[in-house]
Amino acid sequence: MIPSEAVDGADERERDLQVTLRRRLLVAASLFVAFYGLLSLTSIPAVLAPETPRAPVRLLFVQWIVTVVIATMALVVWRGRLSVRALRVAELGIFIAGTGFLAVAAAFTAQQHGWFKLPEGRVGHPFFTDTSTRLDPLTLRWVVVMTGYGLFIPNTGRRCATVAGVMALTYLGLLVIQGLANGTTGGALISMLMYPTVWMSVTWVAAAFGAHRIGVLQQQVDDARRLGQYRLQRRLGIGGMGEVWLAEHVLLRQTRAVKIVRPEHAGRPDTLARFEREVVATARMKHRNIVEIYDYGRAANGTFYYVMEYLAGINLDDLVERYGALPPGRAVFLLRQVCAALGAAHAIGLVHRDVKPENVIVGRQDNGFDVVKLLDFGLVKDVRPDAGDARLTRSDVLTGTPAFMAPEQITDGGKLDARSDIYGVGCLAFLLLTGRPPFGDRPPLALAAAHLHEAPVAPSQERPGPSAELDAVVLRCLAKAREDRFPDVVGLDQALSECPEAGTWTEADAAAWWSRHVSAAGAEA
Repeated sequence: MIPSEAVDGADERERDLQVTLRRRLLVAASLFVAFYGLLSLTSIPAVLAPETPRAPVRLLFVQWIVTVVIATMALVVWRGRLSVRALRVAELGIFIAGTGFLAVAAAFTAQQHGWFKLPEGRVGHPFFTDTSTRLDPLTLRWVVVMTGYGLFIPNTGRRCATVAGVMALTYLGLLVIQGLANGTTGGALISMLMYPTVWMSVTWVAAAFGAHRIGVLQQQVDDARRLGQYRLQRRLGIGGMGEVWLAEHVLLRQTRAVKIVRPEHAGRPDTLARFEREVVATARMKHRNIVEIYDYGRAANGTFYYVMEYLAGINLDDLVERYGALPPGRAVFLLRQVCAALGAAHAIGLVHRDVKPENVIVGRQDNGFDVVKLLDFGLVKDVRPDAGDARLTRSDVLTGTPAFMAPEQITDGGKLDARSDIYGVGCLAFLLLTGRPPFGDRPPLALAAAHLHEAPVAPSQERPGPSAELDAVVLRCLAKAREDRFPDVVGLDQALSECPEAGTWTEADAAAWWSRHVSAAGAEA
């Protein structure tokens, strides 16, 4: 019995080959069409001239037919969902048509110069002079076609060698026929074929070897960019200890985001422990506003990773930078969702400790518009008495982002609770309402001093718009003493719901905004 993993791997390689072959066939066909089409256009004036013999006109018609045939096959490849076998048939058809015309053109040229008899007063044939047999234009065309086949079409070295060899033998066979038809035999024929044979041999080896090396390198790239059942496509971002990549499940063809430990951190046990804790903590929470974790593992090369849902949206930092401060109603709409996400974490004893705009994605989801997703629980602290993670959350190490850190994170990192996250929500609210953090853009030490000693101004003093009630909510979140803040996110959410701005930003407003800005937001995702 064949293992299911082997069957799945074969299916995956088949699909990958199908995609690559289709793409490269379209490129090759386009080059053929462009080349023959350009030749056709440049030949029209000469063909239309009354003194032009009919033979070139017939050759031009053949060229047009070949161009149309190749273009038609390219259209079929582009529009249809062809199997690999059908694509291979199209591949042969495109290259047979392309090289076939070269053969017709060679036969026509030979006939024009006397295919069946030697021109009077000549010894030999005008095709076969010392200069034209080195790399004449006709030989160059065959070299280009054979080289292009080896570079563009995904093949094994053996299959490329077979097809390219048939091309080379076809061309050399035409030269032999032309020479024999003109009475060239023996040593003279061998001499005339020397340079074309050399060029065809070199091109044949180069095409076969090139196809083999490209196949090997492509496989190495695929292996390097694959983690388990996921293939990495492009990097989305870099964090403190990890990178986030857009990825695709190779069997289900589903888009995911994959976070991996950055290579420079992979050898540190504490980093790997934090990474694992982030996965476990996030996976424990099932909430509409928290990123969902699907998988966790270690690749064959030792890379640790976890797989989460891909969020098609924009983080709040980029949102404010691109579009400026938000309408107060929209800010309240988003902040209440952040509260809901934090409430799910606090309910199981987890403090996020890094509530900042980069860790909040807003986007379009299946269940609506302006849906908030809280992510990156890499600094999460389990405050339950029996948590036992003190080694990973030492109080003598600053954790968080300076512009959004609660005062107690600076002075006493070991005594944090839900109210520390509420301070982060206050900083986030200030940014959404004014376009900047509460203490601006300062060096880290200056920011730390401001969080400890400087009273923030009301958001409406920085930017008119927020109501007095919303100002009061934000300033209470930013209180220096934890006892002066809201006791929990439930109380904060209740206070936000009682602000005049609550309910002024509706689902319809969100849908209209995303309809206007979907391209820009999608580019940031």
